[in-house]
Amino acid sequence: MNTPTDRPAAPPLRTWRPMAAWSAGILLVLGLVWFVGAVVVPVWQVHRLAATYEMVHEVRTPTNELGDPSEATRKIRLYLRLPSFVARHKLPAIVALGCYGTPGLASLLELSCSADEEVRAQAYVGILRHAEGDECRFRSGLAGAADKSPFVRSEVAFELTSMEARRRMDGAAPRHDITETLVALMADPDEKVRAYAASAAWPVGDTFCTTDNPGVLRALAQLLADPSPWVRRAATEGVGYAENVPPQTVQAIERLKASDPDAEVRRAAEWVLDHLEKNAKAQAEPDRPQP
Repeated sequence: MNTPTDRPAAPPLRTWRPMAAWSAGILLVLGLVWFVGAVVVPVWQVHRLAATYEMVHEVRTPTNELGDPSEATRKIRLYLRLPSFVARHKLPAIVALGCYGTPGLASLLELSCSADEEVRAQAYVGILRHAEGDECRFRSGLAGAADKSPFVRSEVAFELTSMEARRRMDGAAPRHDITETLVALMADPDEKVRAYAASAAWPVGDTFCTTDNPGVLRALAQLLADPSPWVRRAATEGVGYAENVPPQTVQAIERLKASDPDAEVRRAAEWVLDHLEKNAKAQAEPDRPQP
């Protein structure tokens, strides 16, 4: 008869520690895979796209690299939530939201209420950048011209200038609401805002300073006596693109050429007077008969 001591020894029980370690390892790997797919890859895509733009004003067209508008907006919003030392190109990314239709516009409207003036400024730029044909969107972007921050107002003035210049190149008629806004910004207390608004006459050209917009020329003439040389130069160059410049405005530019303390203003005045003289001669010459 077998005694208890003669029975074979039972195999050792499996401990829970290795099983727990394997389970934790599997969960960790799955978590890392999810993190890479849900966070790292989208952030890298947005970062690479935003890094291709040296200036926020170069962000113009959408890209399929980020997916459809909803997916692209989600990725950009994720990028914007990261700390700045990781997401170093947030401002172009904000403007890029404007390329992605209704989802991007909704995010821009939210960002336009940010406490950060740089975020608000680029949100308004993104709204205006693709506002052609969308009156409601355009009005939302135009509200940035009344923002409390001079920086925001100057960025909006610059974008309105660019917007009207693009319209001119496309052969579209000038928008009087843009003209009126820029004229109002020429009286802004901040010199950068005044300079950017006055500079509209340069890229926009004669569609901005025409006899149909007499308020533009009056505003530019007033800025010829501005205390800021930056503003005086912008206003002087703007007059060079105007039609039917009054004699008193020409006399003011002659005084700038003769005695302005800033060399850049004097050079701008000299160019404008030469330009106006050539235009006057061209208009005075009779039409030559065709050979």
